[in-house]
Amino acid sequence: MSEFSYNITTEEGNEYIISFKEYQSSLIPDLSIPLFDVALTEKVIKQTNNLKTLFIFSDYVERFLYDHNAILYYYCDDAEISKRNKEVSPQEFRYNLFNSLFDRKADDNVVRETVILTDEDALTHYITIFANKENETDLNKVLKHLTGLDK
Repeated sequence: MSEFSYNITTEEGNEYIISFKEYQSSLIPDLSIPLFDVALTEKVIKQTNNLKTLFIFSDYVERFLYDHNAILYYYCDDAEISKRNKEVSPQEFRYNLFNSLFDRKADDNVVRETVILTDEDALTHYITIFANKENETDLNKVLKHLTGLDK
């Protein structure tokens, strides 16, 4: 399985690692391209990021998608966020932020689907999957698999 990671230092002095780790796609039959999990990890946080910095993250995701002809899977974690609307969970906040970055890009060559699942403990999980338009059939296989997990 493949794994790629990139160190990012923002103009605010914050440090992150964005990583792409190949997912064991044997759980989803008949995928013709690899499926990668996207993760953004904080290393050093000095101050709040500006919108320009947030677009840098989305640029890495988009560039990886084009360079590797893959499906990308982004699961929003539930780690606490100090500055957020307290009416939404940290997961939902990240999900809305992440998707709004790509809404602004509006790339017609990228297909994006979002999935909100509720597990048996009534916990909500937020997921976004991406693929190049020519791989929409494979993306739909992943989407079908994910929506089958909803309780």
